[in-house]
Amino acid sequence: MPIYKYKARDEEGRSFSGRIDVSGEEELQNRLESSGFFLVEFSLEKKSLLDADIAEKFLVVGLRNLYTLTLQLANIVDTGIPLLASLNSIVEGCRNRKLRAILKVVIKDLESGSSFAAALSKHPKVFSKFYTSMVELGESSGTLPKILSGLAEYIKKEMAIKRKIIFAMSYPMFLIMVGTVLVIFVLTYIMPQFITIFSEEKIPLPLPTIILVTLSTIVTRYWYLLLVSLIGMVVGFRFFARSNYGGLIVDRLKLRIPVMGEVIKKVCAKRFIDGLNLLYTSGLPILSALNTVKAIVRNRYFEKVIASLVAHISTGKDLASYLRLSEFFPPDILAMIKSGEESGTLGKMLNKASSIYEEEVNYAIEMLVSAFEIGVIIVVGVGVGFVAMALLFPIFRLRGIVS
Repeated sequence: MPIYKYKARDEEGRSFSGRIDVSGEEELQNRLESSGFFLVEFSLEKKSLLDADIAEKFLVVGLRNLYTLTLQLANIVDTGIPLLASLNSIVEGCRNRKLRAILKVVIKDLESGSSFAAALSKHPKVFSKFYTSMVELGESSGTLPKILSGLAEYIKKEMAIKRKIIFAMSYPMFLIMVGTVLVIFVLTYIMPQFITIFSEEKIPLPLPTIILVTLSTIVTRYWYLLLVSLIGMVVGFRFFARSNYGGLIVDRLKLRIPVMGEVIKKVCAKRFIDGLNLLYTSGLPILSALNTVKAIVRNRYFEKVIASLVAHISTGKDLASYLRLSEFFPPDILAMIKSGEESGTLGKMLNKASSIYEEEVNYAIEMLVSAFEIGVIIVVGVGVGFVAMALLFPIFRLRGIVS
């Protein structure tokens, strides 16, 4: 859409200027009037090729953008400003172009009579089912500011987990990248020169050198086949993991990985507890809350467990008895949930369980990083030792022959 620069005044006569994406002059005037402002003058801003709408398709709306939007909207709506006016005030200051474009579509849907939740649900890649369900609950109960505040807090916790995992894995991943580059350098540059020397002197090569020479020959001569095979495996795995059957198998196997599987279990369980706590304390019935919370655990095997849990509770049984059969929850958490169900304080107990799980996740991530660092150091050490043997043994033999 074209971008307009404008100057306007409010009811008290104060002037201000800005820029806005609208379809035309009429929409510009209607948008300002709906926010309580009067248009004074405007001009059409020219777009460069770098500002083309196609660029928005390659942009990503991250958790940080979603958190900022949710928190701003909660604070503005809580002051009594109507939802439509709140969105209009937020959209102009939104720095993420893709999110800004989505919000403009949401505003149009609201102006045409759509509900806020229905307008958000048209953009599932940005606003998940869990998010839209919470917004729908806030609209129906008249507690939208409170619901949005709870959503912002939930997104903040998700950001904290993601930040810790990325920060913790940065050093091991750096070691892996450096090791990979060194191995490729040895196989493609150093080994071919050594092969020439060894073949001219007709030196019998030891087994480590033969293995390294073979790898070097494969990499230098058939690198394109290796690259195509690697791309094919990655693409094939992605298609397999995205299918219902393949995704269930992959997510099930993730839980069986030593150390990492425990981290995944704890992260999934924390998402389940946090989401259920937010939904249940907001007034959503337990069955509806469980059906909604499936969208945030991000593990298809755990989603299957939750689906079975819904069927279990539908027969009149309690929550803790079925969770005890799963592998995601320790006895102390199950005891808290059972106590909350029996005493009618399930929301309070879920909140306590969330705090406990936050510490558990932090500890599990630290253990994972420690184990991963040790494993990477061992692998790099063995690799460097193997390369050193493969290069030095023939040199010692050559030295003996020369002597």
